[in-house]
Amino acid sequence: MIQGIAHADFILKHESMKSLRENPASDWVCCPSNEAYYKVQFALYEEAIRATPHGKYLHVGGDEVDHLGSCPVCKPQQKSALQHQLKWLKRVSDFAHAHGRIPIFWDDMVFKHLGLYDVILDQEKPEKMDSIWKTKEPELKKHIGSFPKNVVYMRWQYGNANLKGNKMALKWYNDNGLSNA
Repeated sequence: MIQGIAHADFILKHESMKSLRENPASDWVCCPSNEAYYKVQFALYEEAIRATPHGKYLHVGGDEVDHLGSCPVCKPQQKSALQHQLKWLKRVSDFAHAHGRIPIFWDDMVFKHLGLYDVILDQEKPEKMDSIWKTKEPELKKHIGSFPKNVVYMRWQYGNANLKGNKMALKWYNDNGLSNA
């Protein structure tokens, strides 16, 4: 796995890389609209691909992303955080496939951007989970055409995989023809 878009403090802490930040005050997230960011990101992916010549997958990262759409480059686009995340995912997925790899993506932000984070991680009261999902799912489905089909959507769940919220997320992937693990 090579961290993508977030967990980027090892890059963004450097003065020469500050222009790649989504939030100028934070070294955590890269701007998904900055072409210079992709040059750095793709160089990291290429290094990992060279180091694993017989590999089948490339884990592109994508988890724990905050503030997407807030920088001076992204804000005028008037896109939601989810739209920025999916644009990034398409771009890095296309890169992985062009290099003979199947991309794997941490899926937590897809749900968090739409207010389903507590549901999929079973942090919501069980009696509320169905109604929250029912309320938020239409917004999720509205974006289904932007979800790359050639990606393994890795469930970001470190606890019991048999809990209701995790099963709801897995069912949504299956119902929408998306691969998950």
